[in-house]
Amino acid sequence: MTDTRIFLLSLLLAPSLLSGCATSLGKHSRPLIDLGVVENLTGEVVRDVRVKHMPTRAIASFSAILADRRAEIGFSPRELMADEGEIAWLIGTQRYKVRLLMPVYGQRSSQPLVLVYQLLPGGQARVLLPEAG
Repeated sequence: MTDTRIFLLSLLLAPSLLSGCATSLGKHSRPLIDLGVVENLTGEVVRDVRVKHMPTRAIASFSAILADRRAEIGFSPRELMADEGEIAWLIGTQRYKVRLLMPVYGQRSSQPLVLVYQLLPGGQARVLLPEAG
């Protein structure tokens, strides 16, 4: 009789324990990102800059970013939590477009993070997730 009670009790508690584990894992699977920026490291003025996040489909655009300057992306923290991003820009008459996977932040941190797109010479780009400081 006691074995039956323990078995029934475990059946009743298992779903709630599993859902609690999934919830706590989900909370830590994505970091808190509260700001996104585009840094122009090309050494030239970039024009017609466009950032698109997927799957949120949030789009930010800038008419120009001066060399060695940065511009803030006007996305909400929810829109910044994307799987991948696409950034396009123009230097002179040359158009560039790069699709990037979002970086994974392996450490648990209560500090907010900044999502940084860097435009590099030669039509290259990268995306970083350093801690805000």
